[in-house]
Amino acid sequence: MKYFAEQSRKFTDMGDLKVFHSIYPTTYPNEAIKWGQIVRFDDKTIMPGRQEIQNFIGIPMLIIRLIINGSGAYYDSTGYRKILRERDTLVVGYDESTVQSIFYNYDETQEAELLEIWLMSKSNERIRLFDTLTETRDGNFNEASDAPSIGPDSILLQDGHWLRRSTFKRNSDHKIEGGIYDSIIVFVLSGTVIANSIRLGFRDGIMLSMNDTVDLYFEEDTDLLLIQLNANMHVE
Repeated sequence: MKYFAEQSRKFTDMGDLKVFHSIYPTTYPNEAIKWGQIVRFDDKTIMPGRQEIQNFIGIPMLIIRLIINGSGAYYDSTGYRKILRERDTLVVGYDESTVQSIFYNYDETQEAELLEIWLMSKSNERIRLFDTLTETRDGNFNEASDAPSIGPDSILLQDGHWLRRSTFKRNSDHKIEGGIYDSIIVFVLSGTVIANSIRLGFRDGIMLSMNDTVDLYFEEDTDLLLIQLNANMHVE
């Protein structure tokens, strides 16, 4: 089990854009050797009325954008446009062509905060998947983990990966096993949880491999994000 702490994240301040990097590759995309399919795991804040421009240059990627606070507009050079608000999730699959994307915080008074996660992909396919990842109150990640449909608290991504969100009640416990998945990321959006004796708080996270098991105990109501990566779609 790997642990990455909020206070150890690399911070980049570019004026209009402020980024905390939980997983930050020094040489892209060699980080795939260390973190499986995950290349970047960024917590971004875009200042009011500002935007971020990104260029993707021919490497198949799956980009997840989850809005934590505020709102914004996504559009790219393929002609796709989408308004994103708090709790909305947009998954974009980029193929081998060159694509430019823009995320624009159109609110002139409020910052927009989002998680942006980059996954290496075996699929050379453009996809656009939008959903509102509403938190579930039952505090269960393992139930229906192989279900072929998108539920109110989970999104089935390209390549057979899952994205889930759940709120766990204070003084409850839960167990997560790697199982069939190559790796599992657990990320704390709010609250506090003890994971195998490690205390995880705001923006802390852990990564599990296939043979790992983690016992979770929640010291307070805690909102977690879970990403399950399909072992069969690992990028060599």
